[in-house]
Amino acid sequence: MLAQQLLYEDVDEWIQTTRSVICAVFGDPSDATSRFDAARAGFAMFNPTQRQRELAQQNRHRFRLTVVKSCLDQLEMGLVGESPAVPDANVARQLDEVVHRLGFLDDEALHRIVVRDLAELAGATASGLHKSALLLCGSVLEAVLVDVLDRNRAVATTYMGRKKFPDDASLPKLIEIAGDASLLPDGRHLLSETAIGLARTITDHRDLIHPNAETRARIRIDAQTTQAMITLLGLVVRDLSEADGRGDIKAYADK
Repeated sequence: MLAQQLLYEDVDEWIQTTRSVICAVFGDPSDATSRFDAARAGFAMFNPTQRQRELAQQNRHRFRLTVVKSCLDQLEMGLVGESPAVPDANVARQLDEVVHRLGFLDDEALHRIVVRDLAELAGATASGLHKSALLLCGSVLEAVLVDVLDRNRAVATTYMGRKKFPDDASLPKLIEIAGDASLLPDGRHLLSETAIGLARTITDHRDLIHPNAETRARIRIDAQTTQAMITLLGLVVRDLSEADGRGDIKAYADK
């Protein structure tokens, strides 16, 4: 509470900031439209099971509450100075949709980890922590792709040469495998050409761990690069969710 008083001597300002954070994350409370139903109506082939419905709803609530808590914690600790870290409404909506589409993941423990990392991603983006945001975004992308591709490790391993799958699989390699047109027959696919094309323009996020590699590769760390990675994340999760609805993930697992 002391940190709050130092930052906000005016209680009304603190209350208004809290409301702004909540509104940015949860959206307009008057909008009763279910994003889940809207997504389902938009994709005739997407017929989620009851368990997938429950997981999607649980994850959305967990994600939103975690984002709110993260933002309020930053405010209380004074990490954001005079400009409170309120999530950008567009980014919050994008990440909410990502959480909403995670029903294709098999591992419930992975669900929780991914939702947690997405909440941290929202907080990092709001605070302008672009390097942290890029690392988190790349980590989530790897997690969802490995979850799917590891359902047929024998096939995925054929793309690795002498390296091991999934331990040595970089994000570009995972995109390459999931986006290979010959991976599945009869027009079935895991990723769209849109996601594959965007992925080719983004440098491997793992280079950011090493400052020298970051310098050599001339990686741009800014809001625009962060937005591009979030967009790629949204496209990949959308594609995998739709592939699950079409039965293409099962076709890959059974190959």
